[in-house]
Amino acid sequence: MKKSNRPLFLLFFLPVLIGYIYWDSIGYDFLINYDDDVLIFNNLYVNNFSWSLVPKLFSSYIEGLYHPLTTLTWAADWTIGNGDASVFHITNLLFHLLNSILVFKLIKHLGKHTEVAVICSLLFAVSPMAVENVAWLSSRKDLVYAFFYLSGLVIYSSTNLKSSLKYLLTSLAFLSSLLSKSAAVTFPIALLLIDYYNGKPLKIKEQWSKLPLILLSVVFGIINIKAQQSIDFIQDMEEYTIIERIGMVSYSILFYPIKSLLPFELSAKYFYPISGQLSIIYYLAPLALIAIGIAIFKYGKKHPLVLFAAGFYLLHIALIIKIIPTGNDLINERYAYIANIALFFLLSHSFVSAEKISNSIFFSGVALVIISFSIISKSRTEAWESSQSLWTNVINQYPDRGIPYNERGQAYFLADNFDAAFIDVNKAIELNQSLDLAYTNRGNIYLKRNQAEEAIEDFTKALDLKGVDPLIYSNRGTAYMTIDSLDLAIADFTKSLALDSTMAETYNSRAILKAKLTDYKGAIADFSKALAINPNYIGAYKNRSLAYFYIEENEKGIADMDTYQQKDPMDERKYIIYKGRQLNNLGAKEEALQHFNAAIANNPKNAEAIYYRADVKIALGNLEGAIDDYLKVIDQIPSNSSAHNNLANVYYTLNQKEKACFSWQTAAGLGSKAAAASMESKCF
Repeated sequence: MKKSNRPLFLLFFLPVLIGYIYWDSIGYDFLINYDDDVLIFNNLYVNNFSWSLVPKLFSSYIEGLYHPLTTLTWAADWTIGNGDASVFHITNLLFHLLNSILVFKLIKHLGKHTEVAVICSLLFAVSPMAVENVAWLSSRKDLVYAFFYLSGLVIYSSTNLKSSLKYLLTSLAFLSSLLSKSAAVTFPIALLLIDYYNGKPLKIKEQWSKLPLILLSVVFGIINIKAQQSIDFIQDMEEYTIIERIGMVSYSILFYPIKSLLPFELSAKYFYPISGQLSIIYYLAPLALIAIGIAIFKYGKKHPLVLFAAGFYLLHIALIIKIIPTGNDLINERYAYIANIALFFLLSHSFVSAEKISNSIFFSGVALVIISFSIISKSRTEAWESSQSLWTNVINQYPDRGIPYNERGQAYFLADNFDAAFIDVNKAIELNQSLDLAYTNRGNIYLKRNQAEEAIEDFTKALDLKGVDPLIYSNRGTAYMTIDSLDLAIADFTKSLALDSTMAETYNSRAILKAKLTDYKGAIADFSKALAINPNYIGAYKNRSLAYFYIEENEKGIADMDTYQQKDPMDERKYIIYKGRQLNNLGAKEEALQHFNAAIANNPKNAEAIYYRADVKIALGNLEGAIDDYLKVIDQIPSNSSAHNNLANVYYTLNQKEKACFSWQTAAGLGSKAAAASMESKCF
């Protein structure tokens, strides 16, 4: 290979190209039904972060995943931007930029050639297969784990550090990567591949220092398996024959490098093929894989880079080629993120090794590939703008599958577009009549349309298909409560909580039902459980405050009402009136009087507060005080017919008939029918 110090300056194009591709994504919101909900904006470790939660975060699984360090980056973004998705997108871009720079450093250390490293880094930065990693916020775990993983490889391959310091820093980077995503378990093998490429001996006595790293990999591998088992993420694929399984695995191994080099017809989802309907390509894939493997082995004997690249690539897709089936998709583009470094290393090396290519042709060829990838990536980014656009992209690739229609329908539902949602979930059921999620979603739409009977029918159908499910029981309980089938509702809520005791919304629903049945203490217990699970469940504070008022624990009720106001501030005027009237209606009259007095002291012209304070004074028997308040309201708003009418009622109670009739006459003249009726019956 010819030596060259050519275009190191091209490295400065990294932020330009990444900005060109992903700039629009900064304005994208969270994906409401594509993990961003459960992993980010509904995740208490993110939206309610405190340092006291850190021990629990590092000892918990979240939706079958273990990545506490990644969650901390989301929590930092939430704190910085107060939940603004733009901050999260900017952080994703920065991680991708840093990773692209680390790719340059790694390949520079391995290949000892600046041009190869620069080209590889640029290809990595603009790869269409990386769009999912960058544009999808929940894929932050891939970016963070890659950052520490690549940092560890760069440190390990460096020649400027003492061995003891190098080992310490490499180990810390590896541990950080594991805490960001368990896929980092491949790290010790990657080190062995680097040793092989650098010509270092692979004998055990030369590699003993890697044993602690291998043990760490084993530990985190076990943690990952337990995490996935915690939500039954590992699938039973008994319907597929052994030949079909071999074909699917072989196809997925070949898919990643082919799509990375020819990135066309990309999709956010690549579903398993239907058993018995696999196309011929799945049966040919094992033969093609064997042939390619033989060619790589033979050619690699003379060219270590080929064996290194093949080994590095296969290592980093080995964990995700679905030998053990998970989820409902066979392939995920984001899984090629680190693996593609090897592919682009080999491709870049091939570019630079072409001795007879002139500078202009060389640069033109490289530029054409990078520009083409950039244009495709920018276009691909648009699919990740919203949940609706994402699932539309999947529908375009899988128009005969029910799942993407159902998911888009759910996205429309969550965006309050119930008509579009109804069309999509009906299409999903038409395509797949055994899709329990579609019946669940249609049941939710029926609930929004006040068609509780139809909702119950769909929820029951979903349960028949799935067996048991806490969310479906909870939804059906809500439907039963809507039609006042309270016993059936409470039975469903209780079944739901027996299956999953972490559902704050279900506790809140059951609490509302208990309050309807005048079981206020039971309601308070359930509201408290909902708040213990989710301290940000603000509606539960409001509901619990009312329950406290009903059992005359007014101080607790006031505290909850104030907490509700702090967490979700109402308009100050509305808050003053709402709280004061609730206190008065529920018998906490002295507290209501104090509340209105404080509001009026703060704003003596608050006519509404004065008006409702008069009601409280009447309840406390202070009729003269009520008259004084009504006169103050009338002085500010002479056209307030209700104040004139109420003033007349108080006058009449005090046997001041002449004043009462005058006030009723004024109120009637302002349009009060109640005042006109009172005047006719009591003044003539």
